[in-house]
Amino acid sequence: MPAFSGQFSWEDGLIWQVGFVASEKELPQTDRIHLCPALVDTEASHTCISQSVAMELRLEPTGKIDMQTARGAEEVNIYDVMPAIVIAELPDLGGSTKGTIQVFRPIRSPEFDPADKNYKALIGRDILGQGVLTISFDGHYTFAF
Repeated sequence: MPAFSGQFSWEDGLIWQVGFVASEKELPQTDRIHLCPALVDTEASHTCISQSVAMELRLEPTGKIDMQTARGAEEVNIYDVMPAIVIAELPDLGGSTKGTIQVFRPIRSPEFDPADKNYKALIGRDILGQGVLTISFDGHYTFAF
């Protein structure tokens, strides 16, 4: 069972570098994955991407969905994407870091507005439910899937 762990700040929240692949037809190669900071949001039922991520991946909306946001109910675009997590290994003596890419099943990702936050995506329960997320009061986390 793959897993990764690290530290986070309770003030900033748990933020991962997550990749998104435009469609399942694209090979999950590092140069085809758009990496961005993503807030892990255990309250979100869906993994969401910002409009800027959709534009960088050249995605076209596949429909619209009613979504409950902090501002109330809104109709938003949805996109078909495959989330990917890069599981890095420790750097070697030359400073290079290698790792594996875990690409999750395709999902329908609603668009959200991160405003001026330092993340461009939300990781919701559709991804978190595929594994076990453990967080501790001292700011450590582990996600095994």
